[in-house]
Amino acid sequence: MNFSTCDGLFSPGKIDEGTRLLMENLDLSDKEEVLDVACGYGALGIFAAKKFGCKVSLTDDSSLATFYAERNLEKNKAEHYQLRNRDCLDGFNHKKFDAIISNPPTHQGSKITEEIFTQSFKKLKSGGQLIIVYNKNMRFQDKLNEIFDKTRILDEKDNYRILEASKN
Repeated sequence: MNFSTCDGLFSPGKIDEGTRLLMENLDLSDKEEVLDVACGYGALGIFAAKKFGCKVSLTDDSSLATFYAERNLEKNKAEHYQLRNRDCLDGFNHKKFDAIISNPPTHQGSKITEEIFTQSFKKLKSGGQLIIVYNKNMRFQDKLNEIFDKTRILDEKDNYRILEASKN
């Protein structure tokens, strides 16, 4: 996969180690509908579409990010996707997903991550999961335990943690 990026987007020029670790831990199927929240230039969503063949939706509140995500979706010949320039999950009002994936924008503070977590729970189908990467110091597992039915750590490397939060 080849990505176009620019200064002003998260991790311009190359996929960051946290996102790479999340990619290594994804296990999706071609029958699943997947949402990439805070997609940036689209690396996670495009990876899911290309590797697993699933239907992918991507969203980001930055018009610069969605501009590059659209370029990258076309450049990588991704199929079966929807892209929205919206805040969190606002662009998918009547849709439910099998999985939601994200490297959330932790630099924007806890209000935005909590919004992503609570909206994700509402937008997941029964049996669905939120799969995120984050800095271990963020202690997101505590918050996700309050919202979701079950959480489990999928992997840890260096200072990154991959966490799956499931909805029954």
